[in-house]
Parts: sequence; C-alpha cells; structure tokens
Amino acid sequence: IQISKMDQKEIYEKGLIASKKVCEAIDKCPTNYHTVQLSKELLEKKGFTFLNEQEIWPKLVPGGKYYLTRNASAIVGFCLGKKFSVEKGCMKIIGTHCDSPCIKLCPGKESKKNGCILPSVQLYGGGLWQTWLDRDLCLAGRVVYKDEQGNLAAKVFHDKDNPVLKIPNIAIHLMTQKQRQALEINKENHLRPILETDILEYLCEKDCKGKKCTCYCVLSLIGEAAGVDYTKIVDFDVSLADIQKSGLVGRKKEFISAPRLDNQVSCHVCLDSFLDFSDDLEEDKDISIYIAFDYEEVGSNSLQGAKSNFMEDLTKRIVERVATEDHDEHYRAMMRRSFLLSVDVGHIEHTSWHGHSQPGNELLFHKGLCIKKEHHLSSLAIVEDIAFKCNVPIQVLAKQMGDISVGGTVGPHLCANTSIATLDIGVGLMGMHSIRETGSTYDIYLSYLFYKYFLKEFDNKYEDMLN
Repeated sequence: IQISKMDQKEIYEKGLIASKKVCEAIDKCPTNYHTVQLSKELLEKKGFTFLNEQEIWPKLVPGGKYYLTRNASAIVGFCLGKKFSVEKGCMKIIGTHCDSPCIKLCPGKESKKNGCILPSVQLYGGGLWQTWLDRDLCLAGRVVYKDEQGNLAAKVFHDKDNPVLKIPNIAIHLMTQKQRQALEINKENHLRPILETDILEYLCEKDCKGKKCTCYCVLSLIGEAAGVDYTKIVDFDVSLADIQKSGLVGRKKEFISAPRLDNQVSCHVCLDSFLDFSDDLEEDKDISIYIAFDYEEVGSNSLQGAKSNFMEDLTKRIVERVATEDHDEHYRAMMRRSFLLSVDVGHIEHTSWHGHSQPGNELLFHKGLCIKKEHHLSSLAIVEDIAFKCNVPIQVLAKQMGDISVGGTVGPHLCANTSIATLDIGVGLMGMHSIRETGSTYDIYLSYLFYKYFLKEFDNKYEDMLN
C-alpha cells in the first residue's frame, strides 16, 4: 500500500496525539490491575453495563453494551449490533493481554547484607533484567486485607511519587574482563533491591516495647504505600515500577519510549478502537468483543489466562442469552463464522543486532502492523483484504531459521479452544521486555485505524474463506 505525502503528514500528526494518549494511560497503569481498572472506567463512561459471572445474565439485546472482569486482572467488553441476528451474525473479537514482565515482592523474609535490608522478590515473565538496575522504583499492585468489620477487602494502589527501592549496578572496576563482556545477571543474587539500612530500626518513632522493630518490614512498606494497616494485610500482589514517565523521543518525536509497551500499547489502542466503534451500532449485524487476558507472560495457564475456559465460557454464555433455542448448534455455527485478532507486539529489526529475520521480511518502524507468518492462508488473506480497504500497510514477519523464538501470545490457545479463525497481529517494538521499550508513533495510529475498521468491515461476506 502506497501512502501519499499528504497522508503521511496526517498520520504523523495523529500518531503524536494517539501516542501521547497511550503514554498517559501507561503512566496510570503500572500493573494489570490498574489497566483493568482504567478500562472499566472507560467502558462505563460509554454506557457499558456490568455483568457478574457469578449470576444469571439477563437476555442480551441488539444494541446492548456489556462488560465483565475476572480476578480484577482480566476484562471483557462486548456489544451487539442493532441488526444482529443469531442465525447470520458472527463474533468479531480483538484479544490481547494486559500483563508485562516485572519484578514482584514476595512473602519471603527480607534479608540483611552489609547493613542493608533486602526484601524478597520474584521475577514475573522473561524480562531484560539488567535494564532494571539503577532505576528508581516505587510499589504498585493489589492488596487484600481485613477491614474494620473483619471482612476481606481489596485495594489497588500506585505509590508513584515515592521511590523506595533500588537495585544498584556493580562498578566496572569491580568486574573481571569476562564479567564485563558477558553482562550476566544472576536472578537470585543480583536482583535483590535495597529498601533501607538497619539504622532505621534505631530511628523508629514508635514504641516497640523492647521487641525487635518491625515497622520497616516489607508488609509495613506495602501498608504504607497502599494506605492500609499492615497488621491487617492478608495477601498481596505487588510489583516494582519505574517512576520515570513515558514520553515521545526523537528529533520529530516519532518514537514512543515507555515501560510495559508489551502489551499495554495493544490494550489501550484496541480498547480505544472498540469504544469508538461502539458509538454507532445502527447498521452493525454482529457481536463485537474486546478481551484482555492476564498471565500471558508466564504461560496463560490460569483462571484469567488464555488457556482457561474464559473465552469459551464467555462466547457460550453470550449465545445462550441471544438464542431462544438450539444453543449448542447456534454456538458451533457462530464460532465458525467468527474471527479473532490476537493483538500483541512484534520485534523491529534492530539497528545494531542484525539477522533475526529472513532477509526482505524484516519488521521496520513506521511501515504498519506486523503479522506473524505461522498462520492459515485464509486468515492472512482476510486481514490483508481489510487492511487494503482502510489503506493501512501490513508487514509479514518471517523469523530467521534456528533456535531464536519470536515469542508466543494468546492467539494459538484461543484458536485451539474455540475453533475461531485467528491471526496474530500488532505493532513492532525495539527492546521488547526491557524496563523501557521503544515503538513507533506512526504505527500506533495506523493500528488504531485498522482495529476500528476490522470491527466495522468483518462480516459474513468472508464466510466462504473460513470454510
């Protein structure tokens, strides 16, 4: 697809606006809990009604807008076109994930080394952990505690203005030549952050009555960050987060530099596309779904992950509440008429480390969305046809043969569990799984256009391609 100079300028300018919006959203969302919380607020502002998975759902009506959450870390929004019919309608699904590699506090006892207090941590996903060194880190996550009545309660928090942890690097003078070249990080020994020194035990302003001071233990740290009495804390899921804000970089501000672009850039752009599409359902004949899973970075095998029954449960319940009879038959037929975009980020060919893609199939900045080649020909043809109609360029990524993986995503699990035709697609990044990743402002806007147009354009005219 060739884009004119005039179109290039418009895309560039709108890309800046879209990317600034993504930056603002990412800064509000240091964890998947915050992403779900923000998504919930945006859905409610657009008139979406909450459905509880623990209750019997009402009949779903054409023109209706609904949403639900699972574990407070995964979310679904869906709407029915006003001309929807169960006999001919399909499901147009945009699926993604909202978790990212990170370092988390764990319940293990903090240790003391050289007078410094080191809380216990665990690694979530496969991060470029060396990039977490020398960053100012705050706490964010979800805490479960006993309220004043003794009942269990939960709170999501982000102590964004209070960097309390740091993982210092080692000076180059203290490394051997071999260590300097290898840049090896021992996950157990080298990633323990410093909380404080033991001198604070003597500076405690509380009366600990001769007992060992516990006012500076990890639980008290979490309680202070969350605004909760730490003695009432029952459990927690708390991540370390860099306090540096997201931003646009480059001479023309054509790049986005931010934490958690994998995969929050997909979440925020896809949700924006879905919400804008939902404003006008007058002529729509189908069901449109946005779903963000949790747990993708560690295998998707959880209650709220893509390997669970979440998608199957959701789609079956929707069909049961729109069909008056023959629920199973309507469900099977609708799944085979439906299509799912599995939206996750891809790898831009690096300017310094080359050779990870087949020559001529490299993924480049500002050249549009990335499709991973390992998919059925019909799915690829449908997506390319829709992209052509909305004038969005597509890049097909083919990785170099060998032992290097491009990474997995939610698509294959969902396709296997539901028989829905699926294609993996997304924007490209450099430095994926670094504490700060780099993407293209241009591609972010192009992806918004494509996802919105997919929801508008995909319908039963593609049925023959799916048989």
